[in-house]
Amino acid sequence: MSGGSSDSEKQDSDHEYGDTLRPDDYQQYVDFFENAAIPMHWVGPDGTVINANTAELDALGYTREEYVGNHIADFHADQDVIDDILERLRLGEELQEYEARMVRKDGSIRHVLINSSVNWQDGEFVNTRCVTRDITERKEYKRELERQNDHLEEVYGRISDAFFALDKDWQFTYLNKQAHDVINPDGRTLEGKNVWDEFPAATERKFKPKYEQAMYDQQTVSFEEYYPDPLEAWFEVRAYPSETGLSVYFRDITERKEHERELEQAEARFQALAENFPNGGVHYFDEDLQYQYVAGAGFDSLDTSPDDLTGKTIYEVELYSAEVVDMLESLMETTLAGNEEALEVTFENHIFEIRSVPIRDGDGEIIGGFFITQDITDQRRRERNLEHQNEQLEQFASIVSHDLRNPLTVAQTRLELAVEECDSEHLDNIEDALDRSQALIDDILTLSREGEDVSDIEAVKFGFLAENCWHNVETTEATITVETDQTIHADRSQLQQLLENLYRNAVEHGGDDVTVTVGDIENGFYVADDGSGIPEGDREKVFEPGYSTSTDGTGYGLQIVRKIGTAHGWDVRVTESDDGGAQFEITNVETSR
Repeated sequence: MSGGSSDSEKQDSDHEYGDTLRPDDYQQYVDFFENAAIPMHWVGPDGTVINANTAELDALGYTREEYVGNHIADFHADQDVIDDILERLRLGEELQEYEARMVRKDGSIRHVLINSSVNWQDGEFVNTRCVTRDITERKEYKRELERQNDHLEEVYGRISDAFFALDKDWQFTYLNKQAHDVINPDGRTLEGKNVWDEFPAATERKFKPKYEQAMYDQQTVSFEEYYPDPLEAWFEVRAYPSETGLSVYFRDITERKEHERELEQAEARFQALAENFPNGGVHYFDEDLQYQYVAGAGFDSLDTSPDDLTGKTIYEVELYSAEVVDMLESLMETTLAGNEEALEVTFENHIFEIRSVPIRDGDGEIIGGFFITQDITDQRRRERNLEHQNEQLEQFASIVSHDLRNPLTVAQTRLELAVEECDSEHLDNIEDALDRSQALIDDILTLSREGEDVSDIEAVKFGFLAENCWHNVETTEATITVETDQTIHADRSQLQQLLENLYRNAVEHGGDDVTVTVGDIENGFYVADDGSGIPEGDREKVFEPGYSTSTDGTGYGLQIVRKIGTAHGWDVRVTESDDGGAQFEITNVETSR
C-alpha cells in the first residue's frame, strides 16, 4: 500500500478508503494513516477489519495478518455490544463516540474511546473509520477515585457526629447525612455554596471568628454556640484546619444545654433553700462519710460553721465528740446501705433531729447520702414544760376529784339533815350552790382529761349514738329530732361527751320545751335548737372558759366541745339555725355511709 499502484490496487484502495483520491493525495493519506501516532482502523459493513495502522497494531500486540481480515468483534471483550453498534451504524444511526473494551493479544483488557466516521456511497454503508484512544489508566483512576470516595463515604457514615468540609473560599465540599439532618433538613443542595451566604446568622455568633481562627491561624478550635432561627439549637463544634480548608465536626447539644440549665436552676434553688434553711441545716455526704455540701441558718447559733464541715469526714470535725461521731457514723452507714433513718443528737447544748435519705444516680446506684437537721431544743423544752404542766394538772384533777369533792359530799349530807329539821329558803340556795359546785367539778375534770387522746378511733353509727346521748341528759320537756344515718370515725366516748354538752347547752339556754335537731352537713354534722339563739358578736366568746349567759351553766361546756373537736382535727363554729336558735356545726369530719 505504498509506492506506485496499479489501476486495480487503486480501485481496491478507493474502496478501502472510501474516496477517490488523486495520486498525490492518496499517497499522502496513506502515509498519514500508517505513520499516525494515534491508533486507527477501518471496518467494512460486515464488521471485517479492512486496515489498521501501526499504532493500532502495536497497541494491541497483533501482527497485520492476525488483525486485518478478521471480524472486529473478535478483538472486543463485549462482542454482542460491538455487533449491536455495527447494526446501528448500518441503519444510519450516528454514533460518533463510544466506549469499548478491546482484548490485547496477551489477553489483557484495554478500555478505549472510539470515534467513528461512516463512509456512504450511493446510499450504501461502505466502511467506518475508527480512531481509538486508550483510556484504561483514566478508567482505573476514576474507578480508584470512586472506590476511595465510597470508602470515605463509608467512613463519614460511621462518624456519629455531623460533619462537613469547607474549602479555602468557605464553600461546602461535603456534608455527611448527619450534617444534612441537623442543618439542612429541607434537603437543598449545599455543596458548592458559601457557608456564610447559606447561614448568615452564623456571622453574628462565634462560628465565623472561630472558623477564621482555625482557617487562618491553622489552629484546631472547639467551642459551644447557639444558632438562632430557623435552627434554634445549641451546637458543640470542633474545626480542624488542613491545606485545602476546614473539616468541621459538630453535634446538637440543645437537650444537654436545657438539662444543664434546669440543673443550674435546681441547684440555685436548692442552694438558696439550703443556705436559708430555718432553724437547722442540710448536709450532703459521700461514700467516704465526707461532707460535700453543708448549709443552713441553724448554724447561726452555733460555734461550728458550714466551712468547718465541708470537705471533711466526720472523724476530722474538731468539735464532734466521740459519742456524736459514733452516732453519725451509724446513721451514715445505714443511709448508704439504702435506708432512711431518723435520730436525735445533742451538739453544742442544742438538740437536733436528723432525718437522712440515700442519694442515687441515674442507674439507681447509691452515691451518697443527704440529711436534714432541725434544731428542736425549744420544742423539747416546751414538751418538758408541758409534761410538767400536765403532771400539775393531773395533781390538780386529783385534788378536785378527791379532796374537794369529799367535803362537798359532807356538806350535801348535812344539808339533807338540816332540811329534815327546819324549813328555810336559805337551804334551797345552799342546795343550788352545792349542785353548781358539783357541776363545776365535773366540767373541770372533763376539761382536764377529755380531748387529749383520740387514738381510739372507730366507726360510730352517729344517729344511734345521738339518740342514746339524749337520754343521758336531764332534758325535762325538751324534744330531739335525729336526721342522720351516717357513720363517723371518732373516739366514741369523746364524741358522746361533745353531744351531751351541746344538748345541755341547748336546754340551759333554750328553755325546758326547746326542740333540738341533729343532722348532716357537708363534711360533718350539726346540732341546732329553736331557742333564742346567740348574737353574732358573742359567737366566739361562747367557747371561752367560764363564759355563760345562764346562771345554771358553768361556762366550760362549750370549751370542752371545741377541745374535743380540735383534738379530732375538726372545725367547730356556731351560727343561726333555720328556726332562729343556735346551730353548732362540726366539719372536716371523716364520715361514711
